[in-house]
Amino acid sequence: MLLEQDALEPGAVHDMTVQAMRWMGTAVYENAVDVALDAREDEMLTFKAPV
Repeated sequence: MLLEQDALEPGAVHDMTVQAMRWMGTAVYENAVDVALDAREDEMLTFKAPV
């Protein structure tokens, strides 16, 4: 929770922007990893071992 005085400090908005970009970047990266792992699991589940 930001206080009004924090928002008035020089650089506060820039810091929030950088932090938001880090969070978004992390979320995108984690989502990409999840998607890749899901695809890999599907691949392994559909793979039929030769009898």
